[in-house]
Amino acid sequence: MNFKEGIPIFRQIVEDVKSKIVSGYYQPGQRIESVRDLASLYGVNPNTIQKALTEMEMSHLLRADGPNGRYITEDYLLIDAIKKETINQMVHDFVVQMKQIGISIEDTVALIQKFNEGDHYE
Repeated sequence: MNFKEGIPIFRQIVEDVKSKIVSGYYQPGQRIESVRDLASLYGVNPNTIQKALTEMEMSHLLRADGPNGRYITEDYLLIDAIKKETINQMVHDFVVQMKQIGISIEDTVALIQKFNEGDHYE
């Protein structure tokens, strides 16, 4: 994973795991990799992973089961709320970027429709 400057790495890991939950990569109730495995996967210190996992436990995205590891929440309403929040943030960021380069919302919608039909912006 390529980390962005100015955003704490543990927060970026939290967002990545959230993305994997809402996309279905991680299923509700699924055991998540160990701290050591995640640290290796992300190329970070295990303490950074621990901090990210603790934050996700506090927000009820993960539940700890003692020595058996951590598991993805089975709270489908929470997962759905996170998915909606993620979508809203993505749309917001996209619209802001389009406005910054001078593309109106009407033109943005037309471009999305054209792209969805298989055409690309020329």
